[in-house]
Amino acid sequence: MSPVPDPIKEGLARGWKAIDAAALERDREIECDVVVIGSGAGGGVTAEILAQAGFNVAIVEEGPLASSSEFNMREREAYPRLYQESAGRQTLDKGITILQGRSVGGGTTVNWTSSFRTPPRTLAHWSRAHGLKTTSDAALAPWFARMEERVAIGPWAVPPN
Repeated sequence: MSPVPDPIKEGLARGWKAIDAAALERDREIECDVVVIGSGAGGGVTAEILAQAGFNVAIVEEGPLASSSEFNMREREAYPRLYQESAGRQTLDKGITILQGRSVGGGTTVNWTSSFRTPPRTLAHWSRAHGLKTTSDAALAPWFARMEERVAIGPWAVPPN
């Protein structure tokens, strides 16, 4: 049986530049055109598109770069390492627990099973509430389609919960 590919190790072997700022002994100065804060679905895609457009991009992420070969299925170890507040983050009223990632890959590392287009009703609210006039369903449709193809998103047989 052949080993399962590890995209993190393969990327590092190809020359990805990764700096663990938690292990730095002194300040570092990095020159780039754009800094993207967060490496989850939004930040990762943004960084990729900007890099493809020729920009020198740096991504800043709070948590570790964790390779799939390091995932050992032990929640006691994974939660403090991969989730905000050890998977204990909650809404202000404590009514909902928020499983928010804090590793390279952000929420996509820990919440990988749900991918769907932002509902038109939500986009309309963002437009009204925040003045975002270019976030209509029609305006974003080509971007949604591009990302669906890029990360192999397909139809899901049941409604999201």
